Amino acid sequence: MKGWQKKIFLFFLLNLNIILYSNSKISKIENKKIKEKIVYLEDEETPFTGEFIGPNIKETYKNGIKDGFFQGILNFNNENLLYQGKYINGIKHGNWIIKYIDGETKAILKYNYNKPDGRWVTFYKNNKMENHEELKNGILEGKVLKYSLRGNTLIRLDYNHGLLHGEGVFFYENGVLEMISNFKYGKLYGKIKIFSDKNINLVDGEYNQNLRVGIWKFYYMTGDLKTIINYKNGMRNGESIIFDKSGMELSRIVYYNGIEQGKQEMKNKKNIKDSIIKKINKVEEELIYEKYDKLLSELEEYNEKYN
Repeated sequence: MKGWQKKIFLFFLLNLNIILYSNSKISKIENKKIKEKIVYLEDEETPFTGEFIGPNIKETYKNGIKDGFFQGILNFNNENLLYQGKYINGIKHGNWIIKYIDGETKAILKYNYNKPDGRWVTFYKNNKMENHEELKNGILEGKVLKYSLRGNTLIRLDYNHGLLHGEGVFFYENGVLEMISNFKYGKLYGKIKIFSDKNINLVDGEYNQNLRVGIWKFYYMTGDLKTIINYKNGMRNGESIIFDKSGMELSRIVYYNGIEQGKQEMKNKKNIKDSIIKKINKVEEELIYEKYDKLLSELEEYNEKYN
């Protein structure tokens, strides 16, 4: 491109921007109104282009659609927090930052055109990392880590296509290993060991697709063998033996498909929930990407409905 052609092109581009943004305005947030999800300036019928501002609030629109920098206040677990991020044509994109009111960073959340993507992290007030989650196109893909306030690892998990896969490790606040387990496509699979906070082995067992199988051994807090239970497809099947702390056998009961031999199955018997699976489910319910993504989505819905 020749020099004179370049000058003409730049002149045209500059004037095009002037035309496109000549209607750009700055107004107080209380003058904002929403009609059928399009934003207007109060008492005007033309979709709004420009910025709405207020105390800790800034919202940028183009032709009534979110487009540009946004800042505001949200409430999470009864705590007021600041949020900052950008929209592209109404869609969250890039880094969104959540801050404590004093300005310290609470969370860094990355979006790829409205889908959680990349590394999501949250921090304690002392600036130490609290949670770390890796995502790809809206699903977990890679490491999930949780830390204590003192910086000790509490949870270490791996995800593959949104499902738990590989080794899962849990620790007590003091850094002592609590549980080591294995997962295959979202379900417990293989050996599992559980320890006390004094590093004493309490449980040895095995899973097959979330069902207890084989011989499980349970121990007293002293480390002495307490119980041996045989499982098949998640139910007691075979002998269950209980010992006292000296190793003397106290009782021996035979089960078949979860029913003690010599006894009839009770009607309307409630299913006994596996406490280990319950623990895993609770951990997954507390994942930060779901909580924060839901929080920002609900905030959008609230603003569209009530502003």
